[in-house]
Amino acid sequence: MAMSTALLLSDSEPQLEEHLREDGFEIVAYPGGQPDVVIAEDDGEIERWRGQAPVIVLGRVEAPLDDRVRAFRMGCDDYEQPA
Repeated sequence: MAMSTALLLSDSEPQLEEHLREDGFEIVAYPGGQPDVVIAEDDGEIERWRGQAPVIVLGRVEAPLDDRVRAFRMGCDDYEQPA
């Protein structure tokens, strides 16, 4: 049996959670467990999880370049913006 990847979503979005579960991801609650990957919507989670788990920031469509640069300088591993 394959192990699932434990994700921590900093801001719960039911639709995103449902899609991730359907794709075989386990959603963990903080402080309930150690995630394999943190999916965040803002910079606050970068500082909390830096060095413990990769952090992916899901930015807003209109997020300026400065927001993305700041996130990477803080230790973000990836910054995705919706199409």
